[in-house]
Amino acid sequence: MLKLRKLQNDMTPNQKAALALASKLAAFVGILFVTFRLVFGLGVVGDEAMYPRLRNGDLVLYYRMERTYAAGDVVAARVGGKEYFGRIVAVGGDTVDLSQEGQLVINGYPQSEEVFFETDTVEGGTALPCTIPEGSFFLLGDHRTEAVDSRAFGPVSRAQIEGKAITLLRRRGI
Repeated sequence: MLKLRKLQNDMTPNQKAALALASKLAAFVGILFVTFRLVFGLGVVGDEAMYPRLRNGDLVLYYRMERTYAAGDVVAARVGGKEYFGRIVAVGGDTVDLSQEGQLVINGYPQSEEVFFETDTVEGGTALPCTIPEGSFFLLGDHRTEAVDSRAFGPVSRAQIEGKAITLLRRRGI
C-alpha cells in the first residue's frame, strides 16, 4: 500500500489523468460485460429460417431475464451448441400436428399464421402429433421449408432458451 502511494506521488499530472481514464474504461467495459452476459444477449442470424422477418446477417438483441414465454414470441435457443432463432408456436401441454395441406394444427385447431411457406415434417425429425412436455416449447421458423427447428430437434426446454427477441438491427448492406 505504501509503495502504491509513493508511485502515485511520483506520477506526473498527465500520467495520473491517463491512469484515471484507464480505470474508468475498465469499469465501463466490466459493466458492459456483465450487462450483456446476464441481462441482454446479442446474436447474429446465421440463416434464412425466420425469413422475411429476420434475415441472414441481422443482429438480434434479446432479453435474458424473461421468465414467461407465450405462443408468438420470437426467441433465441441453444440446441446442440448452436444458436437458433424461432417462433414459439406451442407451450407445455399443447399438442402439435400438421394437416394434410401443410397447415399447423395446435390442440386440434388449425392455426391462422402469416407464413409464406408450407409446413412439412422433417425426415428423421420429431414425430407428429407431438405433445409438448411441461416447461418446454415447440419452435418453428417462419420460412418453414428452410428452417431447422423443433420439427428436427424436438421441443426445447426453458433452460435452452437464451432470451426473448426485443429488437432487430439490420446489418446487411452496411
